[in-house]
Amino acid sequence: MIQAFLIFFSVLFAFWLNDYRTNQIQREQSELTLNFVNTELKNNLKTLEYWKSHHKNIMNSTEELLNSSSDSINTFQLDRLVNPDKGIFKAIITKNAHNYLQTTSEIDIALNLELNRIYEQQLYVENALKDVLNFLKEREIYNEKMARTNYVIFNQLISELYYQEEAMIPSYKSGIEKISNYLNK
Repeated sequence: MIQAFLIFFSVLFAFWLNDYRTNQIQREQSELTLNFVNTELKNNLKTLEYWKSHHKNIMNSTEELLNSSSDSINTFQLDRLVNPDKGIFKAIITKNAHNYLQTTSEIDIALNLELNRIYEQQLYVENALKDVLNFLKEREIYNEKMARTNYVIFNQLISELYYQEEAMIPSYKSGIEKISNYLNK
């Protein structure tokens, strides 16, 4: 009878130990992945803060040009607005760590929903950037008759990008803070 109890207890203990170790590995994996997401958000924030000031300068240059005499606007020239060394953007914002988090980790539902919201909002920034780039590729920007119109459209697109970036920055900061609080509890 004692042997049966010991066998039963040792099997039950082995199952518990296995479950405990599995949960510990999952928790460590979730924390590691959250650290990657946190780093990604910090990098994206740094990129957007740079973009925001750069795009504000482009926006201001475009507005100055549009407010100048119409005689000076005879062709659309991007280099009148953008430093060729800086371009429209130099770095990218990413979502790789978040994609990995979605497939591998079990975290607090509220934090997961918040991170999903942040990355959904990031799509608006990405789409605004795509709109600017598509305009520069597909629009008849070399048509002299449409130069002023092209500058107006470009200004609207770069303004939309700027304001999406401005709205995104507090979300990144909030996400970074929430991840830090979650990891430090």
